[in-house]
Amino acid sequence: MTSLRHNGENFAASMHQSYASGVARMHGVVRQRRLDRCRSDLEAARRTESITSIALRWGFNDPSHFSRLFRRRYGIAPRALARKRQEA
Repeated sequence: MTSLRHNGENFAASMHQSYASGVARMHGVVRQRRLDRCRSDLEAARRTESITSIALRWGFNDPSHFSRLFRRRYGIAPRALARKRQEA
């Protein structure tokens, strides 16, 4: 009986870990899509919105955190990308 309980607990723990890992992957995909939309908005030809407004619209509530995620994903800070786009 003890081994059945132990196996059941292992199974439950394994299922929980699998579910948590799938949720984490899904959150990552959603975050990447939101970052992609921010980049698209920053690259828009006639952008009049601030970087903070764009980040907020796509669900990034902390400008510093947004900037770090953006730089990690694209290798350039949002402000640098916007400035580069305006100079082009």
